[in-house]
Amino acid sequence: MNSITSLTNSKVKQIIRLLNSKAARYEQNLAVVHGVHLVEEALKYNLLHMVFINREKVDNYTHLLKDINDDSIYLISDEILTKINIADTVVDVIGIIKIKAKVIDKCVYEGDCVVLDNVQDPGNLGTILRSCAACGINNVL
Repeated sequence: MNSITSLTNSKVKQIIRLLNSKAARYEQNLAVVHGVHLVEEALKYNLLHMVFINREKVDNYTHLLKDINDDSIYLISDEILTKINIADTVVDVIGIIKIKAKVIDKCVYEGDCVVLDNVQDPGNLGTILRSCAACGINNVL
């Protein structure tokens, strides 16, 4: 495991760049996910590149860390977590995942489609998905 103590560390700067720049995400083919559930999902699909965990709460996540290479684990402080957090509530686990550009499947063009971009509130996403289901829209990007 690695330890980061400075807000000016290159990894912290990389996370901030990925959070703030769509171009950076596509150039590096990386994105940031917040929370243990999203990190677990990324790990399950072999997308996890790095994980950043609150050093004071690392013992709570031993189940997660056992499947991750030690070189990809970074222990960070509350101060750094607050700096790189995008939600109202600070999470203890943040991951960087590999993203791949995919060609949109032709089935999307058959029928109605809803395209989402920059949805910030999970509650809004749930409402949109329920509305799509109620209207018979099967394709949501």
